Amino acid sequence: MAHGLFGQSLTWAMECVIAMEKAHIKPEDVLWNIDTRAYGKVIPGILNPKSTWGTPDQHETPVELDLYAYKSGYGHRFALDESSFTLAHNALHRWFRLSDVSIGMVPEGLTDAWLGAHYRGTDKQTDTNETDATSIDSFIVFMEDMCQRFSFEGVFICSDSSAFIDQMGDSFHGIPVMSIKQERSSDERSLHMDLIPDDDTKKFEMALVAMADTIALSQCGHVLKCSSALSAWAKVLQPRCQLHQVAVTRHPWFPVSVVPMYQPASAAAKKAMGRS
Repeated sequence: MAHGLFGQSLTWAMECVIAMEKAHIKPEDVLWNIDTRAYGKVIPGILNPKSTWGTPDQHETPVELDLYAYKSGYGHRFALDESSFTLAHNALHRWFRLSDVSIGMVPEGLTDAWLGAHYRGTDKQTDTNETDATSIDSFIVFMEDMCQRFSFEGVFICSDSSAFIDQMGDSFHGIPVMSIKQERSSDERSLHMDLIPDDDTKKFEMALVAMADTIALSQCGHVLKCSSALSAWAKVLQPRCQLHQVAVTRHPWFPVSVVPMYQPASAAAKKAMGRS
């Protein structure tokens, strides 16, 4: 897989899982080997099958299934509505466990009373075929708008942009800010497309942290986000999580295009959204 961890590899795997269930293929009859250009092997790895592949004599001659071909020919296409989050959530937990390493990276104390904030910088700020650019200053205005509307106990932030993390600091409007320490980009180049490490271990570490960020976001009651599948997957992990997107998604892709646009309240947030 040459594209995003969540937008391509993991979402496509869920589409194939649902198709395999319809074809009466059992989890124990599938040996997963999903490799990616940017992150290395992610299934098993980031997601680990609950059922163990048995010995070869327990199976007929194995049939190799190409993920893209199976998805294209037989895969379930998620409907572009809220119900698909629950469908994907249930399929995920029937077949897989999340990486224990990623779970262990998640900060303690995150609850529904926290705001999750995902600022997607780098390539998403220049690719106008997919979305609109959102500056760091505008995104912080949206965060301020949300904090005026809800009484959050803290903010969990994640981003591919080191500038955003640095600008946020350790507190925001008198409440604590937490993030997961990781490598980030200092310019418009993305880690998973332009700055892919040569070392396989570093690639996999990047995937572990990406999943940890998503798990952390899923534990927050509300998530404010740019157009990105990483933070949209927070609602796959926890369907009751409320997502708010500040930039349009131009392609009909689950899960990111299902996320509703944020409805700003303050004059400053409306101006930043271009609605006043």
